[in-house]
Amino acid sequence: MSAPDDVRSIPLMVGLLVLMLTILGELSTQLYVPALSLIAGEMSASPVAVQSSLWLFLFAFGVGQLVFGPASDRLGRRPVLLSGLGLYVAATVGCLLAESVTVLIIARVLQALGACVGFVMARAIIRDVYPLPRVPAVLATTTLAIALSVAIAPTIGGWVSMQWGWRMIFAALAVLGVLLALLVAVGLPETRPKNGTGVERTESLLRAYREVAMHPVFLRHALPLGLVYGAMMAYVVGAPFAVRNMLGVSTETLGLIFGGILSGFVIALVLSRLLVRRVGPQRLLTAGLALVCLFALTTAVGYALRGLDAYSVVLPQFLLTLGAGFVFPNAVAGAIAPHGSRAGMAAALVGCLQMLLGALCGLLVSAAGTSSTAPMLLIQLIVVIAAVAANRLFSARRAALADAVL
Repeated sequence: MSAPDDVRSIPLMVGLLVLMLTILGELSTQLYVPALSLIAGEMSASPVAVQSSLWLFLFAFGVGQLVFGPASDRLGRRPVLLSGLGLYVAATVGCLLAESVTVLIIARVLQALGACVGFVMARAIIRDVYPLPRVPAVLATTTLAIALSVAIAPTIGGWVSMQWGWRMIFAALAVLGVLLALLVAVGLPETRPKNGTGVERTESLLRAYREVAMHPVFLRHALPLGLVYGAMMAYVVGAPFAVRNMLGVSTETLGLIFGGILSGFVIALVLSRLLVRRVGPQRLLTAGLALVCLFALTTAVGYALRGLDAYSVVLPQFLLTLGAGFVFPNAVAGAIAPHGSRAGMAAALVGCLQMLLGALCGLLVSAAGTSSTAPMLLIQLIVVIAAVAANRLFSARRAALADAVL
């Protein structure tokens, strides 16, 4: 499969757009996380109701990719991308004008459906444009962009909320959505492979999704990715209330704590980008899962020795984000690598699984309440253990299938 010739002549333009599209979904969440308690107070809403705007966003973000991915394989990347960005801008304006938590939640769901198009199209375009050996390095770069935005956004969001109110966050996001739509319209050529036609019938679509989803290589990479992301989202949902109450800090300070923890994500992504060609994506993935295991061990030991405090609850999260920085780009590359003609579909499916597992962990943390960090930690420990187990299980299954063929 080859992309159109004019695409390969402007990799810088494509690369810049991919980076911007990739961070849209994370910015839409991380900027307003520190302001959740302010929103709850202004709208006289419960913490659980406001938290639902987070995990429902993730749920819609994941499900929407199942539509946009195969649609782009069939119709092309550009029209699908422009449609999604249009929906994003309209929904973000809805968030800006919301006067009740119900309206805010509905607008957030629609915003997620629009934002997910940038996420899945970015991954598909990377698979379209770059040679397969370069895909892990390029994905590491885009994931680094996500990490930088995630590390910086909570601090900015907390500061903006205290200075001008949380609605200003959505005003800025609406402007960003308009600018991205304009850049795509004037600067992005069609990248879908010339001989890619997608899937025509619903039955064929479901069968194709099943074939991708049941592929051992896909499962070996996509499940650990989604589960590690779920562990991170458990903290994102729980920290604005439970951790803030435990530490007794301000909204701005909470944003700084988020940024400090997520710096591990940035560090690991930089190292992954530098080492992937020398070490290989599989070894880096294994290293990331080892760090995730160390997070679980450190958290358990810290809780046994100190109980629930900043040292046992907050500091070990750095190890989780450090491990995630190695896991994310290499897991995505491994999951979509065998599916060149279905790059949009594979990217959509891995993204959907990632977001659904993140939403599930967020829902569980929200349902457990905000009075203690213990449920959040328990959920994190369970899912990181499951991530390592899934990687080992499907590695063994792949080896068994290879032996059967031979």
